[in-house]
This record gives sequence, structure tokens and C-alpha cells, in this order.
Amino acid sequence: MRKVFMIVIFGIIVGLGWCLRGFDLDRPHGYMFDEIYHVPTFKLIARGDIRAYQWWHSELKEEFPPGAYVEWLHPPLAKLIQAVFFNLGDNRYYIWRLPSAIIGTILIVVVAALARAIFPQQPLTWLLAALLAAIDGLAVAMSRIAMNDIFVTTFSALAILFYWYYYHRPQQTRWLWAMAISVGLACASKWSGFWLFPFIGFWEILRWKIWQTTNKKKAVALVVFTAGIAACVYLTSYGQMFYLGGSLRHFLALHNQIIDYQFYLNATHPYASRAWQWPLGLRPVYLYLDSEQNDRAYWNTPFYPSWYLALGCLVAEILIVIADFYQEVWRRRQTQVASKTVRRFFTDYESQLFLLLGYFALWTPWIFSPRIMYFHHYLPALPCLWVLASGTICKLLDKPIKNDTKINKA
Repeated sequence: MRKVFMIVIFGIIVGLGWCLRGFDLDRPHGYMFDEIYHVPTFKLIARGDIRAYQWWHSELKEEFPPGAYVEWLHPPLAKLIQAVFFNLGDNRYYIWRLPSAIIGTILIVVVAALARAIFPQQPLTWLLAALLAAIDGLAVAMSRIAMNDIFVTTFSALAILFYWYYYHRPQQTRWLWAMAISVGLACASKWSGFWLFPFIGFWEILRWKIWQTTNKKKAVALVVFTAGIAACVYLTSYGQMFYLGGSLRHFLALHNQIIDYQFYLNATHPYASRAWQWPLGLRPVYLYLDSEQNDRAYWNTPFYPSWYLALGCLVAEILIVIADFYQEVWRRRQTQVASKTVRRFFTDYESQLFLLLGYFALWTPWIFSPRIMYFHHYLPALPCLWVLASGTICKLLDKPIKNDTKINKA
């Protein structure tokens, strides 16, 4: 009976998330922020127009509103999905944004699955994580706009989920394949999906150095395998371009243009922000203003009560981990015993360390980015934060969370 009740509650949470994302989706009746680039591009993709993959075109004045240009900066997977929906429906704002709303709702389910997998002994953690994902203002806003950020976030969360499954079930290689494909889908949606590789690499180093549940060759092989499968998925996302006559030379020239933009563009924007501002919810992006309807404004503003609750849990968890680590080392100061203590400590805090590493791997690289950045670039790091925060809250409300996984990881 309790299980049925929890499933009903979860259904209500997902329904709430869908309502926030899908209700009145055709408003505003105008391009929001970078829709002025994304929508014309996936319309060209839907028609099979090679211009969708060409960077040298000027403003698309003949067919689209003023300011429309081809969006060639990001890989095409999200735009391909949006083009499929565009071909299924008519030329309406609701159809353009529907894929983002669907993927954003799926993200709630993925976050719940990740929380349930990482904290299996805490029955409320996955519901709380799903709720945090459902009501987060940034996630809701980016699920209501025809851009690619919600796609890379969902595929990145899937990759982390499948990686956790494989980490605890190494004999089940289907999770390795699922993880590698998900990494490829994330990278094929946006280049920020490549931040998954530092996360996987650092965790494999921990497995090798601390837990000794793998060796150096297997760790390197896993990273190489993931990179190979991800590269195949990434290349496949450009299949339409090759079909329409694009060559390998064109593909390489396009990516040279992307690299030049990412590293050498000297531009400013009134709503640009730095990565250190994102966890505090500073400088949300002003997406749209409709002066004809009482100046209705659209922002990707976070829901600050849950936002700062999650941030407080993050800080608390970091302090707890550091304090317990030094307490263990202080208690056993002899070198030989201390090495065993460190291993036991990492095992006790395995779940928290996994989520902390995922969060920081998907956020901190932006600190060193030379390009202008916006608040929504922080979105892929949030699933790990939601799960970590839900686990911390449940730990405070119940008995301490321990790593109760009994599966052999050798």
C-alpha cells in the first residue's frame, strides 16, 4: 500500500512538472532569446536545406523575422528532434517548444531514478529529488524554450545514471553501452556534454587509486570506449549534413569555425554572467518582453526557496565530508592504518562523493571558459545537486545515509 501511495505521489509530481512546462506553451507569441537562431535552423533542417549546416550566410531576411541567422554553433541533435516535431505539426510556437517540454519532463523521471539508485535505503529521497527538479525555475524556463540546453542536461543526467548502474554492476555491459551512448547524445546536443569526460576520468582514478576495484588498463579502456562510442553518436548526428552533400572537409571547417567562436570571440551581452554567480542565482537571463501585453516579461529565474535550500545542503555536505575525513585521520595517525582509514572513509561517503564530483565536473570548467556565458549554462550540473540535496535532507530527517550497496564491484 505504501508503495502504491508513493507511486501516486510521484505521478502527481511529474504531472506538476508537466503542467509547469507544457501549460500555455505557445506564449509568448514571439521568439524568446536564442529561438531567433534555433527555430529558423531547425525549420531549414525540416526542409532538408543544407544552409542549416553552413556558417557563412548573412541574415535570413526573406523567410524569417529580422535578426534570424543560421545556428551552426552547436551540434544538431536537439535541432533534429525539434525538426521532427515541426514536420508533425503546423507552424506554431507550441509545436516548436513541445520537444523541450517533453524532454524537461523526462528529466524529472531521470533525476528520481538517479536518487533512487544512489540512495536505495532512503524511500523519500527520490520523491524529494523529483520535486526539486519539477519546480526548479531554471529547469522550467529552459523546458519552455526551443533551445538545446534542456536536451544536454537530460542526456547528461542519463549518462550519470547509467554510469552508476555500471559502476555497481560491471558484469552487465549493457549499462556501459547505455552510458557511452548517453554521453554521445549529450555531446551531440551541446559541447558542454564533453564535461562528462572529466567526471568519468576522475571517478575511474578514484576507483583505481582508492578503492582498487579496477586497474589502470581497465580504467583507460572504459574512458576510451566511451569516447569512441560518443564520437560515433556525434558523427551520426551530422548524418543529414553528409546526406545533403556536405563533405568531411566541410565538417572539419565547420568545427574550426565553432572552435574560433568558443575561444576567440570578443563579444559582450547585457545579461552575460560569470560561472561563480550561477550557484547564487545571480543574473538570470531576460528571455522576452511583450510590451503589448502589459509588459509581460519572461526570465529563467530560479525558484529561490528550493534553490537556496539545495545550495545550503551542498555546503553542509561538503563540510560534513571534510570534517569526518579529518576526524578519521586524526583518530588514526599511524601511516599504515591511515591508508586503510582513507579507503574506508571514501567507501562510507561513496554516494556523496559521486554526486559532488558530478556537480563540480559539470560546473567548474565554465570558470575557465574564455567565451561569454549565461545563467542557463549552469543547468547540466543541477541534477546532481537536486539528488545530493534530497539525500542530505532525508539524512537530517532520518538516520544517517550510508552506502548500503552490497554488489561486488571487483
